[in-house]
Amino acid sequence: MREVSRIRRNSLFSFLSTLMRILATMLMFVGIARLYGPVSFGQFSLAHTYLILFYILADFGTDMLVATEVARQRERTSEIIQEFAPLKLMTSLITMGAMYVVAMLFVGGQTRVLMLILCLGILGNSGTTFLFALFKGHEQLSFETFASFWQNIFLLVGLILLGSMNASLSTVAVLFVVSRFAGFFILLPRATKLFDLGSFHFRFDRWKQALRGGLPYGLQMLFGTLFFQLDTILLALWRGDLAVGMYQAVMRIVIIVLVVPDIIVSAVLPTLAKLHADNEKRWKEMGRLLAKTLMYFGLPFGVIFFVYADQVISFAYGSSRYTESIPVLRLFALIVVIRYAGEAYALLLTTSQQQSKRMATSIASTILNVVLNAYAIPRYGIEGAAGVSLITNVFAVCAYVFLLDRRFHLSVVKIDFRQWFVVALTATFATLLWNYGHHLVALELGLMVGFFSIMYLFVGFSPEERSLIFAMRQHVD
Repeated sequence: MREVSRIRRNSLFSFLSTLMRILATMLMFVGIARLYGPVSFGQFSLAHTYLILFYILADFGTDMLVATEVARQRERTSEIIQEFAPLKLMTSLITMGAMYVVAMLFVGGQTRVLMLILCLGILGNSGTTFLFALFKGHEQLSFETFASFWQNIFLLVGLILLGSMNASLSTVAVLFVVSRFAGFFILLPRATKLFDLGSFHFRFDRWKQALRGGLPYGLQMLFGTLFFQLDTILLALWRGDLAVGMYQAVMRIVIIVLVVPDIIVSAVLPTLAKLHADNEKRWKEMGRLLAKTLMYFGLPFGVIFFVYADQVISFAYGSSRYTESIPVLRLFALIVVIRYAGEAYALLLTTSQQQSKRMATSIASTILNVVLNAYAIPRYGIEGAAGVSLITNVFAVCAYVFLLDRRFHLSVVKIDFRQWFVVALTATFATLLWNYGHHLVALELGLMVGFFSIMYLFVGFSPEERSLIFAMRQHVD
């Protein structure tokens, strides 16, 4: 029971940290979409998509590996820092240069200018996330929450000031870069005190071993992001900035919703990594519960995005300029459910030290995405890209399930009658809303929240699972 209590505590801090980051970023993108229009919004979104990919290259799995290794061997924290910090610094500097080169050689216009500015934030973001990984390994997520709060307060206040002055997109990009460094300098004094960073020195004697250890994590993260974000780059190449703006109008909404599984996975990772080393049976039980819980979280979002796609787009962007995004959001409603359902299986591969299999799945999914998009985007535009994204996400989740099934013989991936029943009820409820709803949206959403909460808790979970979720305080160490 103590594992559940730790996860709940970590989930709270992780939620608060991520909430501020996503809120600030979302307000930035919504402001750009409303003030500058779909074309400028597409340019900034494309530059930011490149930045995300180069963030991953700069990290290349270091943060995930550091968090996992520190969770397993906390007494070696100082040594782990000395092994991985030089690698993180080196990859960050190389990646900044690489993004600069890509912008100069392959991108033009306003998007190039934005990329040249945003690439400067790679170093600040890399330092901040490295410190986050150390705190995560020690399950001290409150420090991450503190830094994220002030970092994003700075960004939000700056955005309000710039919006009131009708500042240029380049100025917004500069503010975003400065905010990435702010998080690092806010967190550094606390990290120095807790981990005694002032006494360590850079070690380069084991950087090759560190790079080799992080390789599966880095490739998985890179290709795992590529098969979800590559659509944007391909749309820019084959359809232009306007198509990117319409597609990213949906992606920015979906990214907010996908924060929920990211938060839960981030909080659960240290506990599951430790359980796999100490108690595999307990690890399987927690994995099964996690998979079911995430699926139940994803289903309501899928219903809302499918049934109320037009209202969601109108509420977010406030004009008729983004109506082309509505059918794309309906396709992404299905993608959201698939991604929620698959996150637990991906995490179980990571915490059972089968990261190489997860990496191989991500690479295969990316290749599939490129091949299918080469056909779909030129012919069907943004709807074709969304359809390809749905296919590749289904492929990835099926691969995760198959790989776990071979290793654990259905002990983790088994789907019981309760889950099938809940899915059927959800589909029935969505059908009723689609045919008879859309009149009193606020009331309908309120009824849906109540219906889902009761159904999932009392029908979707067994009494034993509910007992595990609501673990009593006396079970905490």
